Amino acid sequence: MRNAECGVRNDDKTNAECGIEGPGSIRYAGHGVRRGRDTLRIPHSAFRILEAAGMSFLTRSPLSLDALLGEVSSPERGGTCAFLGTVRNGPEEHGVTAIEYSAYDEMVDAELSRILSEVRERWPQARAGVRHRIGMIPAGEASIAIVVAAPHRAQAFEACRYVIEEIKRRVPVWKRELRLDGTAVWVDPSGQPTTSPPVPTPSPFSRLAEREGHV
Repeated sequence: MRNAECGVRNDDKTNAECGIEGPGSIRYAGHGVRRGRDTLRIPHSAFRILEAAGMSFLTRSPLSLDALLGEVSSPERGGTCAFLGTVRNGPEEHGVTAIEYSAYDEMVDAELSRILSEVRERWPQARAGVRHRIGMIPAGEASIAIVVAAPHRAQAFEACRYVIEEIKRRVPVWKRELRLDGTAVWVDPSGQPTTSPPVPTPSPFSRLAEREGHV
């Protein structure tokens, strides 16, 4: 079954038309994916990720502000705010040489998509772009880039601050800090030391793709 036939769109009517029912089947049901009698609640913003083939907010390459500027800039948006978060090695970091970032791609993409949708709801004329780098990143290099364009600078600053604060609060990205003395420490999304990232729950997106023969 192709996505176009199944109607993976931000559209309740189209989702209902998919209607693959029966024991053990998967179907889209408004804001969720239903498997048998159980419904996995997934926001509409997450479905848009499936529509954009190959789209991800995650990358292993160095971050480019120019690419993000191209996504959000337009003549009617006169204020642009850019934020770069870099791997820090200050007195409190005890000699950090690099950080290895780990993430469950589908979970992160869905949450980042939700955050950008919230930006549009709060600041309808603003547009935001974000990229989060994963893998090994040396001290001094950027791990996250955010660009927000809006008609006025106040909106751009407010929306950019909203994006980074919500990312820090909600997005499941783990860090392994590598230090000069050869030690390494895992840090969870809240900034607290941890043993290692937890084992993820299988994604309904992955199960659907496997069932439909896309993987």
